[in-house]
Amino acid sequence: MLAFLRNRMKVIMIVVAVVFAVSMLYGLGYVGMKGGAAPGPDQQRIAKVNGQWVNPMRFGQLLSRYLANVPGIPDLGTISFFQNLALNQAVDFELVLADAKRNVRVGGADLRKTIDEIMAQSGVKERAQFERLLTQQGVTWGQFEDFIRDELLVEKRVQQLESKITVTPEDLREVRVRHILIRTSPTLEGQAKSKDEETAKTKIDEIRQKAVTGSDFAALAKAGSQDPGSAVQGGDLGFFGKGQMVAEFEKTAYELKPGAISPVVKTQFGYHILKLEETRLKPPSEKGGDVKKEILARKKNDTLSKWRADLRQNAKVEPVDPVLIAMDQRNKGQVAEALKTLQDASKKSSPPPLTHLFLASLYKDLGQVDNAVATTEQAIKARPADLLVHYIAARFYADLSKDAKLLKTGALASQKPASYYREQAIEHFRAAAMLSGDNINVRQQMLNELKGLNASKEVREQEAAITQIKKRQALAKPKQ
Repeated sequence: MLAFLRNRMKVIMIVVAVVFAVSMLYGLGYVGMKGGAAPGPDQQRIAKVNGQWVNPMRFGQLLSRYLANVPGIPDLGTISFFQNLALNQAVDFELVLADAKRNVRVGGADLRKTIDEIMAQSGVKERAQFERLLTQQGVTWGQFEDFIRDELLVEKRVQQLESKITVTPEDLREVRVRHILIRTSPTLEGQAKSKDEETAKTKIDEIRQKAVTGSDFAALAKAGSQDPGSAVQGGDLGFFGKGQMVAEFEKTAYELKPGAISPVVKTQFGYHILKLEETRLKPPSEKGGDVKKEILARKKNDTLSKWRADLRQNAKVEPVDPVLIAMDQRNKGQVAEALKTLQDASKKSSPPPLTHLFLASLYKDLGQVDNAVATTEQAIKARPADLLVHYIAARFYADLSKDAKLLKTGALASQKPASYYREQAIEHFRAAAMLSGDNINVRQQMLNELKGLNASKEVREQEAAITQIKKRQALAKPKQ
């Protein structure tokens, strides 16, 4: 997310022209741009955060970026995982955008300059031509401007936060500390000290008394410290810098003078005493590196992480897309609720294909094979030219053809032989291959699936198609 926040607008044209092509390829019906800032049809409504709609364009952008890195066609589990990841990042963006709107402004000149840069990078000279490209993707000029303005607002807010971050002399200093730890059991805030904690405090006080009266600190650590990692080293933790230890421990370490022994310090791990051995300037992580730049980069990252976490802490997130809701319910073990959510959504007018596909998958997992078959057939009928639908249907039919026990759980489905479902699987794998065009990854994926079904004729067909595609691609490559 933070890397995404820092990204300049170089890839926006790819986002618009390619990402949505990917989302259409995978049949993710609700990730288009229609509706823009205001909610459009039901399938465009993804989620609300603090009462505001999550921009479906940004959700689609994030989801499609993830799916574009999946070789071939993703399965439903992969899609579900990336949906949740994309939703979380889209929610984070809406939160930081709302904060940006409260703190910074973007003028018309900045917006025009950025759009001019995007057009130049895309090789487009005229706005009319650019608008036609957007229209082909179902994006209006106003929606595109809003999208870019939001990106600039967040970028400007990030720059504002980062401009306040500096590197202090303390940031450049590292300390080398020995410590002795006596562990305690965790207690809730306000809870009275346990007998165990009282015993631990007495023990650390006794050890500290020995240390300040001349006993060798390293020997005391070896004999009594309950930190196994450092005890064998005489309590030596080596050098560390700011931000590497828990706050109470770090504060005490940086306040000591070389050779001094600290008072008893309480942390989440237990009771400690520390001895400062030496200090030094922090070396760069790589030879010839700039340690100041490294520290500044870390502090910026920490600041942005905290900013995002603080905004997220009290945020009210309300998913409204039925697939997202159902998958969340399923992950929580609320299977009956997930089933009802998808059943209700499937009855609405023209639901996205993922609704039927996830519902069929849930039916299958529940052993309701007849319902799974019927729902899969609904998805195919609704989207006969959808690559993802054919692939998921083929995988389902292949499972039925190979698993006699699964097939028998369907009273109607079991009336047909396993060979029927094998043929159905082959047919839909072939359809997915044809719909993929010259996509070598998808073709190879379908070839492997067909090999698993021992479909020798169709295997040869795909091998020949892949060979022809490779020849065309070789001819299309510019000569060096």
